[in-house]
Amino acid sequence: MKYMKKPKNAQGRTRYLSKEEAQNLLQECKNSKSSYLFTIVLIALQTGMRQGEILSLKWEDIDFENQWIYLKQTKNDTPRTVPLTQEILKLLKDSIEKVSPLVFPSPMNIKKPIDIRKAWVTALKRAKIENFLFHDLRHTTASYLAMEGYGYGQIAGILGHKSLQMTKRYAHLSHENKRLMLKTMENLCACPT
Repeated sequence: MKYMKKPKNAQGRTRYLSKEEAQNLLQECKNSKSSYLFTIVLIALQTGMRQGEILSLKWEDIDFENQWIYLKQTKNDTPRTVPLTQEILKLLKDSIEKVSPLVFPSPMNIKKPIDIRKAWVTALKRAKIENFLFHDLRHTTASYLAMEGYGYGQIAGILGHKSLQMTKRYAHLSHENKRLMLKTMENLCACPT
């Protein structure tokens, strides 16, 4: 054991959507044959919710009056509330059917959530987005929030992370954002003339 080396921690993915990619993806999701894909992807992008959290949503989990979702079952076993944006709120209100307790039921079996894999892959291809997983939408949410100046603690609260270390793995700054940050420093610490 003395000569064995401890393996290094995996770096994790750093893939998130550019603003142009996000718009292209949302447009292709809107054009999809899957009636739920656009709403599911928009929820993921605007809230940072996990795919499993979204697909298992029940109407009883949504509080339209207070405009939030209550997630009882989460990956880290800590329930959390997620505020609803006005856009998501409208889409959910417009799609209320309540033929199923699920918000996004399968057309084949209303007791099971819809399977969006095929529609998702098709939307990615049509949007010309490569090397992108559904889970990377969480990275996109975290990265956009970080680039807008929100702190890791605030982002962790939205994503439901228990540690800031996990949030740091999700929140990435674009090259342009880093350039703007250092432009601020250039202005603050300009060379004397």
